[in-house]
Amino acid sequence: MKILIVGRGAMGLLFSHYLIDHDISVKARATSFTDIFSFTNIYGLSSQHHFNPASNKEIANADCIICCVKSYDVSTVIAEIAPYIKSHCAIVLTNNGMGIIEQLQKTFSRSNPIYALLTTMAAKRLSPSHIIHTGIGKNQMGLVSGKANGQHERELINILTNSVPCFTYTEQIVSLQWQKLAINCAINALTAINNVDNGELKGLYYRNIIADAIKELIVVAKQEGMLLNFDNLISTIVDVIDKTANNSSSMRVDVLKQQETEIDFINGFIYRLGQKHNIATPTNTKLYKQVKSISN
Repeated sequence: MKILIVGRGAMGLLFSHYLIDHDISVKARATSFTDIFSFTNIYGLSSQHHFNPASNKEIANADCIICCVKSYDVSTVIAEIAPYIKSHCAIVLTNNGMGIIEQLQKTFSRSNPIYALLTTMAAKRLSPSHIIHTGIGKNQMGLVSGKANGQHERELINILTNSVPCFTYTEQIVSLQWQKLAINCAINALTAINNVDNGELKGLYYRNIIADAIKELIVVAKQEGMLLNFDNLISTIVDVIDKTANNSSSMRVDVLKQQETEIDFINGFIYRLGQKHNIATPTNTKLYKQVKSISN
């Protein structure tokens, strides 16, 4: 199976490392870059790897595309390479947030199988060609759009199961997407707006805002056919805050670097669903607009 990895950021290089023994090529924004990158594992051991920079030929031959770009870049990237994508080629999305599929359907009307891959792995880019794996985490993937080719799907799942740490395939991917969205809605915007580590959100002031944001999410999720339990979500969020107390959320990092954030696909997604169903979402709306303000 020929695999194309789109994106040469921390996650793109992380998946490149774990799939390096397979037939992979890597597509980046830059038209030319080194085909060597350094990888430091979670125990501090480093190694160097070579990979094949992707040309249009590699894109056209790909049986699977793993898209490791931010939410706001997904539809643009897929549109750019769409003329070369084979009809059976699987597309795997690793971005945060929700709403991408609806966006893709406006520009990519094909029936290719599209999968969501939810990862809690963490990596940090030390330089353009050097990443360090900072957290093992787990990886869960499932079909979210299109029709899967049985043979290709089995081969892809087998490759990922044997190459990527803690990988599982699940039929419950949409439910898991909502759970991850709840975590991101609770943590990312607040840490970015207040410029604090995740652990600071344990305070009563933040916890009340988190509770209100999650209540709104549950109401709009129900209108989308997804039933979620408040106590279970809050328990999960508190657990994530505890386990990542010293971490800086990706959204906070983006704001500090004056880069675009994924807020449109996190709290902004809840804001738009509220408008769609005529449901007030004041907490998520405020968080969404505050992040938009400071990131602009």
